[in-house]
Amino acid sequence: MLMENAVQNEVGHEAWGMYSVSLSLAFIFILLSDWGINQYTTQHLASRPEKLREKLPHLLSLKLLLTATYPILVVIVGWVRGYEMMHLKYLVFAAIIWGLTKLMEFFRAIFQALQAFQLDSFASVLERILLIFSVGFLLYYGINLSEYVFVRIFVLLLCCGIFYLTLGKMVGFHAPKLSLTESKDILRNSFSFAIVMFLYSTNEKIDQAMLQAFLGDKETGLYAGAYRWFEAFTTYLWIILPMFFARFAFFVNNEKEQEKLLHFGQIVAAIPLIYIACFAQFHGDQLLFLFTKSTVEEKATILACLQVLFWACFTISIFSIFSTMLTATHHEKFVNRMIVAGILLNVGLNAYFIPIYGTIAAAWNTLANYIFLCICYVAYTHFRTNIQVPYGQTIRLFLLGGICYFSFRFFQDFGLLWWLESFIIGLLYLIMAFLLRLIPSPKELKVLMKKDA
Repeated sequence: MLMENAVQNEVGHEAWGMYSVSLSLAFIFILLSDWGINQYTTQHLASRPEKLREKLPHLLSLKLLLTATYPILVVIVGWVRGYEMMHLKYLVFAAIIWGLTKLMEFFRAIFQALQAFQLDSFASVLERILLIFSVGFLLYYGINLSEYVFVRIFVLLLCCGIFYLTLGKMVGFHAPKLSLTESKDILRNSFSFAIVMFLYSTNEKIDQAMLQAFLGDKETGLYAGAYRWFEAFTTYLWIILPMFFARFAFFVNNEKEQEKLLHFGQIVAAIPLIYIACFAQFHGDQLLFLFTKSTVEEKATILACLQVLFWACFTISIFSIFSTMLTATHHEKFVNRMIVAGILLNVGLNAYFIPIYGTIAAAWNTLANYIFLCICYVAYTHFRTNIQVPYGQTIRLFLLGGICYFSFRFFQDFGLLWWLESFIIGLLYLIMAFLLRLIPSPKELKVLMKKDA
């Protein structure tokens, strides 16, 4: 995250905006690189690990085929849209990056299905560590956008190779094996997850695509500077939620265990991000320290978007576990319908408000969209499943967030250094979380996530 801020500071908001739009367009069509196979692999194999050796060659062949064809299809989309050669070039790079990312996540999906969560956690950070060191080296000697993109692609290729070798050590090496019958079966069964992926990707990236259409590359780059922080901290969710997805799938026929997972998952997801969201409202400017070449007005725009987006972070930290549970336990059709409604809401709000209020409108529309989706997930869980919604726990989480927010506001009058103030409030926050019975014991978490629980 910091690394991307530093790169954006070096190459400029307009150039980064062009690259960001390419990433967004490629991400909208990311289902073409995966077709829901990753989630299908986790769900299918979590309760049937004995099927891994039989399914792996066919899954791997499909993943490699989709990864290879995805950039071609995305470039055709860009060409139809009338992209110039420079935009098409970065669209190819963006598609290769997302394709390799999904291939890397395929190996992680197998680790999750095997309930190898420690290995999955290591895999989730390896790529970032390698990228930080590689790009840090280039930043020291000077970097341009093309060099950054090439390094990112190289690191993804290296990680895919490492994960394949690791999987081979675990279950034996399997060469890709393309079978028309098996491929049809996998694609048919993963179709619902492909729809989920398409809708999520469209919902997540439509803001930047519409910003570029209405306001151009520069404003898109400014929004990307704020959205990157939002993505960086919500990455925490995409690290832990796949683990809970695998556990929900493992207990797909055990509603009692699903309810326990829902309660614990909500706490694990929410506690860190509630504090971060409150911190951003008062000290968000500290996150922009790498934008040394930006004007005061540009930083003000980034900060305003960042603060609104972190209220969205606050919202999904509390409620994202519901969509994870529903998707893993065969309620993905409802999730699909709600995301379609969210996309329509987001597009409508963007089309109306972006031309009037500019970049900040995209952030507010994102917040409104997430609030809508979260309300729908909770309502569905309450009325259409036998899982008890943890209303009391949810209220305590909101209360904890309120205490944290007003603690930051209270300490503003003391004139403390921002880091000292944040440290003191962090300690108070942990104490209050403990008093409100919102911190599970390590023993409880260990029992919950045991492979044979």
